[in-house]
Amino acid sequence: MNFEDLDYLAELFELKQNLESLLSYMESTDVATAEQGKQCLEAIAQTIWDVDRDLHYSLYDEMDVLEEQEAEDKAEEAYTVTYNEATGIIKGSGGRVLGGDDKCGIFIALSVLEALPKLPAKVLFTVEEEIGCIGVDKFVTTNLDFLDDVAYSITIDRKGFTDLLYKQCGKRSCTWEFAGKLAYHGIRNGIPVTMNDGNVADVITLRDLVPNAVNMSAGYHDAHSEREYVDYQEVEQIALWVRDILQDKSLLHLKGYKPYTKTIDLGKGKKNAKKEVKLPKARA
Repeated sequence: MNFEDLDYLAELFELKQNLESLLSYMESTDVATAEQGKQCLEAIAQTIWDVDRDLHYSLYDEMDVLEEQEAEDKAEEAYTVTYNEATGIIKGSGGRVLGGDDKCGIFIALSVLEALPKLPAKVLFTVEEEIGCIGVDKFVTTNLDFLDDVAYSITIDRKGFTDLLYKQCGKRSCTWEFAGKLAYHGIRNGIPVTMNDGNVADVITLRDLVPNAVNMSAGYHDAHSEREYVDYQEVEQIALWVRDILQDKSLLHLKGYKPYTKTIDLGKGKKNAKKEVKLPKARA
């Protein structure tokens, strides 16, 4: 509401008060008994009603505008992301979850590919991981040959900075030799790597289709909460960690943790089919 609108409402309100005073005075005099007086009173009463209506709608229209603007401001604020150059911290407004797991993982993967354009690697982006690895399960059942030449899988989805998950939900997904080599590259890049067990992640599906599979930290903290934040300096270090891993050719020929067979449901009434996954030669 601008100053002109405020002036107009003030004038309406003042007019209403004056007319109400005039009406009250005239009703207390002999004027109210004359025919012309009655018409005058009716006109004043109608004018008061019209002014009151204009005041009512003007105020409510303005309230509607203010409420809509407030809703828009809250929505905009909820999606506001800030970066502190001094600390390297990226965070949201607290109105919604930042989604650092996906954003950090995608950034790291793309930055590594940009730095190593000739690297023989495959990148897989999936959806609906947190509600049961639905995306990755759908992908592997409809793209049966995609992982045939993949030597190992790195999922970049874990919270924090130092975790290297060599098993998920208590089940191993790689050999100690493979995990040790990956940890070595992390330590070289200043990351105090810790071996841990993880929960639900796409690696649960991938570990049955490739010789070795891990999940590693992506540089976000206070996961899946309104307090979630990303440490950009950590993200950059993790990207360097991944780059060093992918340039280590010895990882391409390591023995896997177990034989690589998985029963895949092809759907549409077909019987389950076993897919043999052989030790690959040149990709990660």
